[in-house]
Amino acid sequence: MQDGVAAAMESLDLFRQLTEAQRRSLAALARLEDLPQDAVLLRTGEASARLWVVLEGRVALSLDVPGAVEALLLTLGRGELVGWSSMLPAPRPRAVANARALEPARLLAFDAGDLQRLCEADHEIGWVVMRSVLAAVGRRLTETRLQLLDVYGKRP
Repeated sequence: MQDGVAAAMESLDLFRQLTEAQRRSLAALARLEDLPQDAVLLRTGEASARLWVVLEGRVALSLDVPGAVEALLLTLGRGELVGWSSMLPAPRPRAVANARALEPARLLAFDAGDLQRLCEADHEIGWVVMRSVLAAVGRRLTETRLQLLDVYGKRP
């Protein structure tokens, strides 16, 4: 296991419940990515082939609004997933939001196809990964609902 990847994985709650052998299997697929401020990870509608876990820094999720400025949806930090749509079973998953580093950031990156194959081969790893993906989707759905209430909620 790469030393940096191993240390990163051990520092995150996401991977703690896995055995050492399972963490080694995941680490073999992972690489560390250091991004400068304003680096773009995803653009809405473009093919999405990687799943990242934020280790350091912050990543903004946003949407392009025609005729307006980009709308910030959520800011992600340590331990949060970027690119969950890459884990969808569609032949060519698409990003559902823009993702951009707000500051220099370090992320753990996985090729989504390789990760999906590992999840299918080892269901315990698959359970941990997909539960984390579902938690990310749930959090974003909750945040979106709160923003909708803020915009369209009842007003006196």
